[in-house]
Amino acid sequence: MKKPVTTPRHRVSAVGKPLTPRHGKLFSPTSVTATPTSVLTTAKALFSRSSTPGRLIGRDDEKKQLTEFLEPRISSRSGGCLYVSGPPGCGKSALLSEVMVDLGTGTLETVKTAYVNCMAIKDPKGIYSKLLEEFFAEETLSSPTGMEDLECLFINKKTKKTTGNVYVVVLDEIDHLLTKDQEVLYSIFEWSLMRGSRLILLGIANALDLTDRFLPRLKARNLTPQLLPFLPYSAPQIAVVITSRLRSLLPDGNETLGDFVPFMHPAAIQLAARKVAGATGDLRKVFDICRRAVELVESETRQKELKMKQQQQQEEEPKSLAEMMKSPARQPLMENMNLNSPRVPVSTLSSLSVETAPRATIAHVARVSSSSFGGSSITRVKMLNLQQKAVLCCLATTEKSNGSVTIRKLFDVYTALCKKERLLHPLSSTEFRDVVASLEVAGVVNMMAGGMGTPSKRGRASGGTEDKRISACVREMDLLTAVADVGPILTKLFSDSK
Repeated sequence: MKKPVTTPRHRVSAVGKPLTPRHGKLFSPTSVTATPTSVLTTAKALFSRSSTPGRLIGRDDEKKQLTEFLEPRISSRSGGCLYVSGPPGCGKSALLSEVMVDLGTGTLETVKTAYVNCMAIKDPKGIYSKLLEEFFAEETLSSPTGMEDLECLFINKKTKKTTGNVYVVVLDEIDHLLTKDQEVLYSIFEWSLMRGSRLILLGIANALDLTDRFLPRLKARNLTPQLLPFLPYSAPQIAVVITSRLRSLLPDGNETLGDFVPFMHPAAIQLAARKVAGATGDLRKVFDICRRAVELVESETRQKELKMKQQQQQEEEPKSLAEMMKSPARQPLMENMNLNSPRVPVSTLSSLSVETAPRATIAHVARVSSSSFGGSSITRVKMLNLQQKAVLCCLATTEKSNGSVTIRKLFDVYTALCKKERLLHPLSSTEFRDVVASLEVAGVVNMMAGGMGTPSKRGRASGGTEDKRISACVREMDLLTAVADVGPILTKLFSDSK
């Protein structure tokens, strides 16, 4: 006996509206038809957070100062301290990484480097463990804490100055080590500034006067570090950076004659530059706006392509029998001149080139920037799609219970909840990172740099994208208000992630 065929049951909310089936493929990435790659995809990748930053533009003076500080100390194997300050997104870490690559610090056997993102360290004394892990590996320590071993390593009075190693330590987001007791910071700064030191310390933070305000003892002992302030990017600088990146996609790169800029109109570039320069000067913010503007152009082009294809299909479909019966009497056979005329081909995304691709206009940039800078937090959250809201809910509650959250940790929590509740199909890691980037563009999360990717002693890269710290910019009550109209899907995720 055959089993009766049953249809999947749909759950119904309290107000009588059908909700998503638990096993539906509505939110499954595999259920979406794969879209062909195009030059617009290349343009979007140019502004993605994971793309190679390339050579920084507009930081020639800062690069010269960094090089003049590092080069003589590396060659003479002598220590020193440089404090780099500036607002987020002004290129501090990226420029430092670029200079160290130019100096070949990763290939010189006599130069040992270590990069530490202080946001990942809960206790300031954890900086000692991190440095011991980088420089001592599995060697036996002579002191219980390892502090004496580090001091002997960085300040070795027995070895001649022309021999031995020099140690370059980068402490990013150093302001997160500030506590009531500053002995850890004092020790590290003093090691780099003492006579006979082989430690080159590079501290990075946002505050300009961090050393004067929180480490006054250094100045009292005449151990003041050198300062290198970074100013926010100005609108002309931002416009030059965007234009240079876009023109690099032309066949001859930036050497192409003329002032043609692909993918974005010059007026749209100027608007994006002024918007960001007037708000924060964060170069990452304007990259996100440009990427979202190109996404809008790609979406509009795909919709036009689909509409034209549907119109062609309707024209090519044979008439139904009823329509044929209603048609007038048959006409004598004669040559149809229209059959010999060639049909104009439909422009597709795959057939576009860098020169022929549509460009983002002022309207596209204004639409994207309004969602980033304008409106209340509730309005910005309501404009998000379901997956973006789900990730934001997981972030808000995970951050509330666990404090600092990395992208990797958030992805694990989000995936576990989706599989547990079976309400949403979990995104892949790549799609998840794209969602997180879009949340930052919308101005509802903050994402702090996790590192420059400086290779460690054992050859692994530290400070990857998944190790970046992320925090919500929306209050819990505002978030609950914004997602209330979605139904129990998000409220369930919101409550279970606590």
